[in-house]
Amino acid sequence: MENTLETLNKIFMQMSPLFDEKLKRLFLGSCAIVFGHGGVLAVAKKMKMNRDTVAAGKKELLGREQEREVNAKTPRSANKIRKNGGGRKRIAKTDEALTEDLESLIEPLTCGNPESPLRWTCKSVRRLADELNKMGHKVSSMTISRELKAMGYSLQGESVVF
Repeated sequence: MENTLETLNKIFMQMSPLFDEKLKRLFLGSCAIVFGHGGVLAVAKKMKMNRDTVAAGKKELLGREQEREVNAKTPRSANKIRKNGGGRKRIAKTDEALTEDLESLIEPLTCGNPESPLRWTCKSVRRLADELNKMGHKVSSMTISRELKAMGYSLQGESVVF
C-alpha cells in the first residue's frame, strides 16, 4: 500500500497544478475509494491534504455512482456537466419588456383562428429582431424565433390571393 500511495502522490504532485478544487477533491476521493477502509486517512496523510476534503471527494463520487444507476435509462443526464439551471438565463427572463414589445410588433399582423391554439405571423424574424434592436433590446433572429415558439406562434409565409 505504501508504494502505491507514493506513486499516487507523485502523480498528484505532477497533476495538481492543472486541477481546480473540484478535480483535486475527486482525484483524492477516488484514491480513497481504491484503498477501501482507512483509505481516506491514508490518502490525506500522504498527499498532505485535509481528510474532510478527501472524504467529501469520496462521498461525491459514490453519490455519482448511485445517480448513474438510477439514471441508467437516460445516459445523457449522467454525463451532464452543469447542474440544472446552469448557463445563461433566457433573454425574456432578464429583459421583462421584450415579450411585451414583441407582442406589440406582431399583434397587428397575427393570423389564425382565435379559437385555435395555432397562431402565426407574417413578419420575418429578422425584421422583428431589427425592430426590437432599434427599440433598445439586444436580440438576434434566433432569439426571436425561440421566443415566438415559446409564445405559441409559428412563422407563415405571406398569402397571395389570386
